[in-house]
Amino acid sequence: MDTHQLHKSCDFNAYVKALKDVGKALESRNGGRVPAVAAYSSTSSTQPPIPRYTPTRQQTAVPLTAPTIAADHKDSTGVTYGGQGQPMDLSQSKASKSDRCYNCCGTGHYSRDCPEPRVLRAQWVRNVYEDLNEEEKLEVTAKKDF
Repeated sequence: MDTHQLHKSCDFNAYVKALKDVGKALESRNGGRVPAVAAYSSTSSTQPPIPRYTPTRQQTAVPLTAPTIAADHKDSTGVTYGGQGQPMDLSQSKASKSDRCYNCCGTGHYSRDCPEPRVLRAQWVRNVYEDLNEEEKLEVTAKKDF
């Protein structure tokens, strides 16, 4: 029985025994030595080795100067930034009178920049609900599972 038939027969012990026999035959053919893993690779040993990269001349390092911090600039869209390596401050350029704060309902700033103490969202929703009249409360509770 050859190894292909052993593999198909699902007899694991017979398959392992056949593999061990093949391994012993290979060892006896090589004088007891197990061939190196590289012998099983796809590259042939007759191919010349790939030449390694060696620089033709040594390059000298150019000393780096520390970057200078520029004054605030605005790009073509009007976004303010402090120059190369500085973070862009988006809140300065985007905050306008039309922007509303969700914390104090004021204009000109976002809730993250609000000078007022933070109002909890649940408390804010409760306050809005309390300000509704009875008809509006019934309408809100009828629309949602409130």
